[in-house]
Amino acid sequence: MSAPGGKRGVESIMPSRENSFVSRWRVPGTVDLVSAILLDAPGLAGWWPSLFRSIAPVREAGIDDIYEATAKGWMPYTVRRRFRVASFPPSSTLRFEFVDNSADCSECRLQQDGAAVVVSIETHVAPGSLASKLASLLFWPLYVANFRWIMARGEESLSREIRRRLASNDAERDAVPPPPPPMSVRASWAMIVTVGLSVVVPGSLLLKWMGNRGGEERS
Repeated sequence: MSAPGGKRGVESIMPSRENSFVSRWRVPGTVDLVSAILLDAPGLAGWWPSLFRSIAPVREAGIDDIYEATAKGWMPYTVRRRFRVASFPPSSTLRFEFVDNSADCSECRLQQDGAAVVVSIETHVAPGSLASKLASLLFWPLYVANFRWIMARGEESLSREIRRRLASNDAERDAVPPPPPPMSVRASWAMIVTVGLSVVVPGSLLLKWMGNRGGEERS
């Protein structure tokens, strides 16, 4: 069954002046349960280890409810960001704000659909930020593939965390598989080569075809 209003996965990615990513997950449970899991910022690293390597509260004077996350997909770079999570009544809208660049944010909207919850995630990457620079046209295919992989692992990880929390006994809880792990270095470079070739080879063939066509027109 598809989610209301669209398909699951990354629905649209727009390489515009302000890059925008729209994803949709479908997970079991209730809006209240999913909201509680997402609002537990320190717990994100526990059930989504394929993205978050660590999350810790920022312990500085005058700073409350802000966390520093170390995150990494399969691209060969690690990102450290400070963020806070805000909830808006009736707990069906959550907003992840990156305080080191206030224009970067992810907004999650939760909708109950029978025994499942549809999680619509809209991520904005502000111009000039590291993420925006990595999402330049040169790196765009790699950036998009990395983002899709991260979000797919996120949906799978959240589903397993919900199953674990809803388990009625230890046997059911132990039967839930652990969340997908981070991608290995070897697999990461294999992915980079694969995605890179998928862009370079068609591009080279296109340039060759255009060159041949131009030569034919001049002759």
